[in-house]
Amino acid sequence: MKHETRNHELIVQYLLGELSEQEKMLLEQQYFDDDDFFEELLVVEGELIDAYVRDELSGRERERFEAHFLASPRQRQRVALARALVEYVTESSAPVSPAADSRKPVTWWQYLLDILGNKNWTIMPAFAAAVLVILVVGSLLIIQTLRLRNRVEQVQTERAELLRREQELQRQLAEQGTLNEQLADELQRERSQRELLEQELAKPQRSALSAVTFVLTPDLVRGADEPKKLTIPQRADFVRMQLYLDGDDYKSYRAVLETVEGNKVWSSGSLKARPNNSGKVVTLGLPASLFVRGDYILTLSGVKADGSLENVGEYYFNVVKK
Repeated sequence: MKHETRNHELIVQYLLGELSEQEKMLLEQQYFDDDDFFEELLVVEGELIDAYVRDELSGRERERFEAHFLASPRQRQRVALARALVEYVTESSAPVSPAADSRKPVTWWQYLLDILGNKNWTIMPAFAAAVLVILVVGSLLIIQTLRLRNRVEQVQTERAELLRREQELQRQLAEQGTLNEQLADELQRERSQRELLEQELAKPQRSALSAVTFVLTPDLVRGADEPKKLTIPQRADFVRMQLYLDGDDYKSYRAVLETVEGNKVWSSGSLKARPNNSGKVVTLGLPASLFVRGDYILTLSGVKADGSLENVGEYYFNVVKK
């Protein structure tokens, strides 16, 4: 019971924007990993909206609710819908039993269920329309949450890999005792990439990311008549590349993105090939901000049993931003 009370308090503080950045990230990780906790968050969120429209929040809570929770247009729509439904069911002629009067106030959605139980058919058409709106909005929120959960998990995995590699580079620098220029440059690139990923995580988690997907095949080699042109919209946040393989002889792969001049732009961690209708494919995810107009070479290598790398293919393409 104490644990549930503590969860309730943390969720309310999260919804009102009263947690520190570290506490916020820990709580978001918990509701992405734990379905029960996510359901509890939705319940507390509904109760908080209900308390606001019924004017049951304290002055400080109401001020925080309006400053933080209502900052999102989608949340303002939900509050407006809840307020309209509460006013509607309050003014309706649905009978309320004496036993219900003796209990504490129920939420607007519980009140609607009570109307169904009383079978007041004179208000059923309007009630059905209100329920339909709730179902549509709820379905959209669930779909968006699932998409965001997958994206956050992918970004967190990439960030953890970048952090591990950064720590490894720092250890190598300490052992050498002198600053190695090549390792220092690579360390700076890793930090820059990690900062880009952290900036993505810092964006509001309820807003969808814009992504663009490209398919690259092994025949895209340098020296062809003309490289494949990849057009990346300026509004794109994320670039997904699907690399099709002639075979799949390795347990894992590594990818390196360079300009045609040989400047390293990005390198991956361990990658896996996955089955596709057309064979095996390795999928990469990169921030769109890494790309500028110009020609690039993407090199894919297979990791052999002894840990060494063997070139699998090079993909030559031209990037245009619009």
